Amino acid sequence: MDSNSPRLNTVQSTFQTYFGKYETPTTTLQSPLPPEPLYSAPLSYWSIAKKGILDVAALSAPFLLIYSIGRFCLSKIAPTVAPRPFPLKVTYALNVLIALGAYRIVQAVVGFPVHPAILSWLKGEENLQLYDQLRSLQTGKQMMRISARSEMGHRIDGVFIKNTGVDLQGRCLLISPPNEELYENILDSFTELSTELKANILIYNYAGVGRSTGWFPNRDAMAASHKAMRGLLEELESKEICDFGWSIGGGVKWQSHAEAPPENPNKYVSIDYQTFRSVANIGYQILWHFGSWGVSLLQWNYDNERAIKQSQCGCIPIDCTGDKLMQEGNRPTEIEKLNESKIVVERGRHGSPLDTATISEIAIKVNAHFSNCVNVHLASAPDNQDVTENSSEGLHREDLPISQNDSLQQAGDQSVSIDEHLRNCQELD
Repeated sequence: MDSNSPRLNTVQSTFQTYFGKYETPTTTLQSPLPPEPLYSAPLSYWSIAKKGILDVAALSAPFLLIYSIGRFCLSKIAPTVAPRPFPLKVTYALNVLIALGAYRIVQAVVGFPVHPAILSWLKGEENLQLYDQLRSLQTGKQMMRISARSEMGHRIDGVFIKNTGVDLQGRCLLISPPNEELYENILDSFTELSTELKANILIYNYAGVGRSTGWFPNRDAMAASHKAMRGLLEELESKEICDFGWSIGGGVKWQSHAEAPPENPNKYVSIDYQTFRSVANIGYQILWHFGSWGVSLLQWNYDNERAIKQSQCGCIPIDCTGDKLMQEGNRPTEIEKLNESKIVVERGRHGSPLDTATISEIAIKVNAHFSNCVNVHLASAPDNQDVTENSSEGLHREDLPISQNDSLQQAGDQSVSIDEHLRNCQELD
């Protein structure tokens, strides 16, 4: 290696070595467990401890409850053989433990309709045969099975797909799946979009879903799954990241951004397909105020609207007029900030994949977004500054993949912009 060449980190060198001598990875794609993590996020000890305490309480609560009921019955039927009561302080502690356990059990039960793919292990191995799902995508694409360890210690399973003509560190489409799906089953829905965007793909399963590890994960674990994938792309130094969330995937993605905003928001654009303003709003639609309050109390509320308003990343929300699940008042396209960037599809229903016309419209808006950010940055640079000095920011024409330089010529003068985000770009500069 040239002594003047930049030193590669572990993620970069692993990717370059793998794709430099690429062979169809049949064995790793079919393996029951993900490979060793390429990236490990710093552990969040508070999140781990909080979930651990609640899990222990949930496992203990039924036995404590059975013991308490049994002792009470024996004290009435045969007082002489009934166990002696616990001291008062111990009784209080056990009651708290039972209450925490009941909370965690209800939280897990409510988590099933929010993330039903948690129970994907019940469907059997046929849903986990990744190679059978992907071999039709071999032409023009190269796949690498990857994993990353989240801040909660879960191993998150995923696949990186390199598109023909796209640099490893070029534009990447990061996909957060809908609530009932494994990535193995929906990848073919995104190949046309990745081709149109001229982007690589990184798609993953949430903690506890498919072959990602995790036991009855909570919202923290779901958001940590996305943060782990973001961290991997940051280590790879991807220059542009199209952060795609489908249905509940939009909630997971925005929860991740709310908890850990990107250091460089200019390299991100969020694409929200058939998602919602808030899960609490869906709870309200079902059970009025009790449903909204319950979702929030059980920490299953993904408040996308709050995260979108706080974010400095661009956002492209997409609605289908036939989507009856996302009722009026709960659609991101209704947020005033997103009026200029929204896409409303006059067809489709909840769960329907992207069609060709929508894919083309997404590509136009994404290309215009990134080219406008580049133009704003270049326009604000001092006259005597060499723009190549800050190439690590990923905001300059000469640093973008060839495919994206083409898009700058085509979309540089378009006004299909995300106005609020451009103002943020100017403020940052």
